[in-house]
Amino acid sequence: MSAAYVLLVLTSFASIVFACNYPMRHYKSMGCIASNQKSSNGCPAHFDCPNLTDRKSDKCYIHGKVYDIGERVPSEETAGSCTILFCSSFNDTAHFSIAIIDCVEFFAPSGIDCVRQYRRGQCCSYGSVCGNSRNNLRTCSVGNETLYEGQRVESHDHKCHYGNLTLNVGDVLESETTAQGTISCRCEIPPMVHCELDNTKTLIKLFEDT
Repeated sequence: MSAAYVLLVLTSFASIVFACNYPMRHYKSMGCIASNQKSSNGCPAHFDCPNLTDRKSDKCYIHGKVYDIGERVPSEETAGSCTILFCSSFNDTAHFSIAIIDCVEFFAPSGIDCVRQYRRGQCCSYGSVCGNSRNNLRTCSVGNETLYEGQRVESHDHKCHYGNLTLNVGDVLESETTAQGTISCRCEIPPMVHCELDNTKTLIKLFEDT
């Protein structure tokens, strides 16, 4: 066996044993740059995050974009059309402020046999259709509910979906053990299932076999 082959095997083994076992995706999502230096646990010694450290006090930053004071974040990038997120200033420092739109329908119920009409991307309704006029609107079914044309759809499905399975918050799938470790999945924040890989036992076995 050549020395080069032995070195390759040892290098590959070391990369498995000392691979970084800490989450780093949040650094990458913020555009941070990993240091070339490695710590004893195989992780980068540090990250350089110019998007966080090189910020101006008179600007607001979100989703990789920069906003001037008084500038509004587009509604498609916020929680919904009823929420306004804008850059404001306090004590000479820029920060985001949130305003909630109050529509008339929030305080006055719709009439009997009436449905409020909404346009896509708008928070408040622009009118109502009642009586026989309402019956002339087209309808569609969402679950067990029948909706009229222009009526807002309210989501009540706070469940996780995994293949053909539907899980409630707190439900846990049966763990699966692989060569890389044990995978455990549970419904934490709908609609996606949250899975974790526990490779502690795998690493211990690698050390015991050496």
